[in-house]
Amino acid sequence: MNNALNEISTIDNGWDYSDLSTLSSNHGGPEQLIEDIYSDGYGDGFCDGYPIGYDDGHNDGASSVLQVVIPLAIAALAGLGTWGYRIWQNRKKTNEEVRMLAEEVSKLKATAYICELSEEREQDKAIEDNEEVE
Repeated sequence: MNNALNEISTIDNGWDYSDLSTLSSNHGGPEQLIEDIYSDGYGDGFCDGYPIGYDDGHNDGASSVLQVVIPLAIAALAGLGTWGYRIWQNRKKTNEEVRMLAEEVSKLKATAYICELSEEREQDKAIEDNEEVE
């Protein structure tokens, strides 16, 4: 509560004009007393209203931020989950492809080895045939 108004409230309700004139002379005259009452009232109103306004703004801001942050977090998690699933699927395909390629390579090596053996056998036959002819 402002100081000037507090001083007035301590005066009896009978409005003792001598106390009122003493109070106004202490403030520098009646105009200054009224100005002090208004200025102190403004300061008191500001001090009383500031925490309420701050709390309202803080609560509104927090709820607004949550209204934006929660959907963004959900969307980000969904995106990351989809991305991770695709990587997992690609890796799974890659592992299967590696296994299939390894099987193909082993078949090709076996085929190449068989061909090599048959060529050696033919060469050996040709050498044997030449030896017999001589």
